[in-house]
Amino acid sequence: MQVADILKAKGTDVVTIDSSRSVNEAIRRLNEHHIGAVVVTGPDGKVQGILTERDILRECGERCTHLEAHLNPDERTCPASVRDVMTTEVVFGKP
Repeated sequence: MQVADILKAKGTDVVTIDSSRSVNEAIRRLNEHHIGAVVVTGPDGKVQGILTERDILRECGERCTHLEAHLNPDERTCPASVRDVMTTEVVFGKP
């Protein structure tokens, strides 16, 4: 299978998020677009990494308390930014 074949089936739209944004915002963007990963960009628009559902789950399992039902809503936090969680080693392919 060629990358071109995948692009024909999935399309060429790319969803991005700035590395300074919150993990909560990234989760909303993933849900909005029904996707499992977003490309992370810097202020200059250049690719800095990728953020996947797995990256988020790994981070939330370690540092976040926003999923803890026994806490009051104002005690729940997710202090991570996209920059803290993203994978920086990105593999690029050509069609």
